[in-house]
Amino acid sequence: MVENPLFSDRILASYGGHVFSFEVERQSSPRAAADRLSADPPDVDVVLLDLSLPAPAESMNFFFQIRNAAPTLPMVVICAAEDEALAVETLRFGAQEYLLKQDLDDRILGKMLRHALDRHRLTEDIERQKRNLAAAESVSRKMVSQIREEMEKRRKTEKLKDDFINVASHELRSPLTVIKGVLDNLKEGILGPLTGPQMNYIEITSRHADRLAKII
Repeated sequence: MVENPLFSDRILASYGGHVFSFEVERQSSPRAAADRLSADPPDVDVVLLDLSLPAPAESMNFFFQIRNAAPTLPMVVICAAEDEALAVETLRFGAQEYLLKQDLDDRILGKMLRHALDRHRLTEDIERQKRNLAAAESVSRKMVSQIREEMEKRRKTEKLKDDFINVASHELRSPLTVIKGVLDNLKEGILGPLTGPQMNYIEITSRHADRLAKII
């Protein structure tokens, strides 16, 4: 998009052994250009901006209008030699390339536009890869967090189980020790001699007490 009708409606340029064509659509004012680029989608691949305006401040205002209207589009700035410092300044704010009018011809301009498009696409690819990487890292962090939470839950469950077993075994071991002591005393005849059936019941009870002690 240009204000200066210096360029033909179709610019052909040789680049990398191939021929690329650029359809030029002109706008007559900064406002008209900004309105055109504000369309959704703008249906424009690259912005060609002529900064040949009387005052530098006016030129930068023009640039920012276009930049704000199309912040994601690649932009090539054209200016006179005396305005080169201004063109360099536009690079700080998003322009891809600039070209002086005295160096201008169809071949150079075409190649410059192609360079701007390639650089813009490369930048978009890098940003897309960064976003994908950030998304993958976010998923990984979430998965790690979930695994840690699950491990913490299992650790707490294991501790509860261990605490229960410790308490239960202690509470069972104490009365069982008393029971086994009583059975041993009975077998030894401390309370008097036992009949055969009594001793048999004592032996059965003692074996079960020993089995329970091993389980505990």
